[in-house]
Order: sequence, then structure tokens, then C-alpha cells
Amino acid sequence: MLVLVEVQIKRKEFDMKWINRATAVMTILLILGAAMGAHAAITYTLTCKAQKSGNITIPLTGFTYSESSPRDPQSGLPTGTRNQPQFKFRFAPSAVYATVRNVLLTNENVTQCILSSGGGASATAATKTRSNSAAPPRPYWEFDNAVFTSVTASGGDYVPGAPLGEVEVTLTAQRVNFMN
Repeated sequence: MLVLVEVQIKRKEFDMKWINRATAVMTILLILGAAMGAHAAITYTLTCKAQKSGNITIPLTGFTYSESSPRDPQSGLPTGTRNQPQFKFRFAPSAVYATVRNVLLTNENVTQCILSSGGGASATAATKTRSNSAAPPRPYWEFDNAVFTSVTASGGDYVPGAPLGEVEVTLTAQRVNFMN
């Protein structure tokens, strides 16, 4: 009987060591997962220079870029002119909505836009990238000679100056560069 009690006590000590180790491993994995999740949250900023409205800086919630070239289905060779690249970006409604909408309605030319990750390009960097004297951190996208072709606001109730929900803007540019 004494031997049986001693074996049970040792087994409990053995089980507790494994439980403590498993708890430690799970804690480490949880911390690493949280750190990786924080690292994965990349922020994007679009900085544009409009001819009349000046510099516009927009923190984005998302974007989509599309470009296509018509092809012959049998040969795969190009069959016509390339379609204009379209860049759609989304942002939370803010005071910048009125500026973006005004640029669209007045058909104002946007001389340059820079999409960068992690905090964005400064307005002066957006105007100096052609001479490479003050380029934003890489990677970044550069859109030259662009126009806003549509603005769509979606969501619920409206507050003065900005809708609730999300704003999506379509930008068409003559020249697009991706700098890696």
C-alpha cells in the first residue's frame, strides 16, 4: 500500500511538470502570435499632389490595383492597346472626403500620388521623387498624371461633411511605377 501511494505521488509530480511545461509553451506561443499579428498589420498612406487643391494625405483601409492588356486567346499575343491602369483605394470618412470629392467634381489633375506602407510619404517627398532627391521608404507605388474618376461612399447615417462607413475612390493614371 505504501508503494502504491508513493507511485501515485511521483506520478502527480511528473504530471505537474508536464502541465507547467505545456502552460509555459502555450504562453510563449500566445505572445509570439500576438507579436506576429501586430507585425502583420501594415498601414498604407496615399499622398497626392493636386494642381489646385495642393497636397492630400489619406490613411487607407485598403486598395486594389488592376491593369490589363487585351490578348488573342489562341496565340496569346497582344491584340490592342493596353487599358488604363485603375487604382481603387478605400479610406474611413474624414475631412479629406470633401477635398477628394471636390477634386473629382472639378476634374482637377493630380500630378502625382505615392502609395507607401508604414506611415506614408511626406508631401514634399511626393513632389521630389522624379529627381530621386527625397523618395519615400521602399516599397512604394508612384502614380503620375492621374485623375479621380469616381467616388463612392457607403455606410449608414451621414454626419456633417463625411459619410459613415467607407469611401472608395477610383484613380486612373497615365504612368505607374512600383519601386521595390
